Amino acid sequence: EPPIIVSVTEELSPYRIHLIAEAGDSDVSSLVLERKTSTEDSWSFVAELNAGSSASVFEDKDYPLATPLFYRVTALSVSGGRSSTEVEFNRGAPYLYGEWEDPQGRFLPMRLGKENPPKADATADLHKTLYHFAGKSKPVEVATGRVSTSFDVTFLATSVADKDKALLMAKTPGPHLIRVADSPAVYCSVGAVSATRILPESYEISFTATEVTR
Repeated sequence: EPPIIVSVTEELSPYRIHLIAEAGDSDVSSLVLERKTSTEDSWSFVAELNAGSSASVFEDKDYPLATPLFYRVTALSVSGGRSSTEVEFNRGAPYLYGEWEDPQGRFLPMRLGKENPPKADATADLHKTLYHFAGKSKPVEVATGRVSTSFDVTFLATSVADKDKALLMAKTPGPHLIRVADSPAVYCSVGAVSATRILPESYEISFTATEVTR
């Protein structure tokens, strides 16, 4: 069975989880990375890493908002051998409520008290198309099967700097990454941001985010 060496590190600004996997056997044809958030969960496929004599580096941006995180790397060899290495990783600075990252890598924790965590209420809308047929006075409405999901996001910015950062981030075009506790990471477009002052240094930030494909 091919041996595997796996290490996990974190970078705080912007937040990233870096995994380095190295197979100690040139016979290895592929390395498969999987992830889960508890020992009871089943493994979910994350990526297939490059195999070879050099270490393969993977940057996990789509991690769920949870700690600990569990990673498993499985090495598959040309001769049919198979072995796995599991790593438990506890984030050094987890934001237990929510995180927002814009396309330029700017990062903002989304905080509220334990009784009132950030909200990301999802609404799925089925797109419909109107078809006009000869001989019919009214168009026929047909569902296209395409679904878009929007989120009403609300959280607390605990400084003027964070409020200003939120307003700047919202103007950045491209897919934004939103993570909220107990939900998967979602790529979204972000609408206009409302910043309401509720304390001298605290602002309630709210906006609508619409899920997009990367």
